[in-house]
Amino acid sequence: MFFASKEALESNLYAAQSTVSQLDVRREQLEGENQELLLRKEQLQGEIQRLHIELNNEIEKSARTRDQLHQRLTQLEQDKDTSIRQHQHAHEDDVDRMTREREKIRHELETAREEIIHQLTKEKDDLINRYEKEKEDLHYELATVITERDQALIEAENERQKVRIFILNFCLKKIFHSFSFFQLHKLNVIL
Repeated sequence: MFFASKEALESNLYAAQSTVSQLDVRREQLEGENQELLLRKEQLQGEIQRLHIELNNEIEKSARTRDQLHQRLTQLEQDKDTSIRQHQHAHEDDVDRMTREREKIRHELETAREEIIHQLTKEKDDLINRYEKEKEDLHYELATVITERDQALIEAENERQKVRIFILNFCLKKIFHSFSFFQLHKLNVIL
């Protein structure tokens, strides 16, 4: 009876040791996955930085285009004033015609400028929205992966603790049985 129990306990001990080895392998796998997660995090941060730079470039491009339009309008205003000064003694009909042409050009330029500014503003807003959406998605993906990694590590550690408790109980039982057998043998010798 004692030897059968001993064999069963040894079999359980072997199974527990095998489980510990498997858990060690799993822990190493999780550590490798953790390194991959860190690399992925760096890649995601690089992507966010790239999108931020791209957004700044678009904003600067929009500002340059706006400044160019402003300079062009200013130059046209200067050209208009020069032309008026040169023809101020011309016939009234010519002056009226030039005034109408000036207003027409001004109106067309103002309309074109407003359209371009509206388009650039829309493109900038779209780019900002896309950047924020991608940034949010990347942060969510990173948080999900880290949560899954942490949960897997916790589960692996719980399994390791269960196996350690099992091994401790096994050792205590073996010591108890050995002690009981020794006491029984000693009592038989005395009798």
